[in-house]
Amino acid sequence: MRSGAITYRDNVYSHMSKTLAFLISMACFPSIAFCQKNKLKQLPTFGVHFVLNDFKTAASIRSSSLSATLREGKFGRIGDMSPGIALNYIQGLYGKIDLTSTLAGSFLDYPKHDTLYSGQKKLLLEGDVSIRARLFDNTYWFSPYF
Repeated sequence: MRSGAITYRDNVYSHMSKTLAFLISMACFPSIAFCQKNKLKQLPTFGVHFVLNDFKTAASIRSSSLSATLREGKFGRIGDMSPGIALNYIQGLYGKIDLTSTLAGSFLDYPKHDTLYSGQKKLLLEGDVSIRARLFDNTYWFSPYF
């Protein structure tokens, strides 16, 4: 017999080892497939938020620059901000995808381009509907989303 030639015996062992590896992988596949946890969807959640609208800092940034506003400390104080309220609803669509909607409202003296303030407080109403995709499901304590 030549050295390096494949014999019938080597061919049978190679075929048997491949068949055995295939059978073991097929036996493990159903257990892997059915052992996945059910993905937890976000339960319907209703939230109430307190909102503060800061137009003085934005006007300062617009009139000079962000770096000048930060350097000079021209931030609006909480007493100068206009309070408001927001309602939020979150509904899980899939394990890592949620539908979220927000409705926020504030009565404020909204600045215009021509003049800073009109002197009348009117309702500023904001609505938002978005889809939020998370990297992890809700079982983790930290779950960043896009």
